[in-house]
Amino acid sequence: MLLKIDITDIKTTSDQVLIIGDASLWKTGMRIYEAKGVAIRVQGS
Repeated sequence: MLLKIDITDIKTTSDQVLIIGDASLWKTGMRIYEAKGVAIRVQGS
């Protein structure tokens, strides 16, 4: 399986970074799932 994420935006503030993108889960050349606008936040302490 392959998870592919295309980053569409990166937002930063003084204590965090928010990464937004569109994700796809692939198996043997066929896309199984697609999710648009997924995000992960990295926050400092």
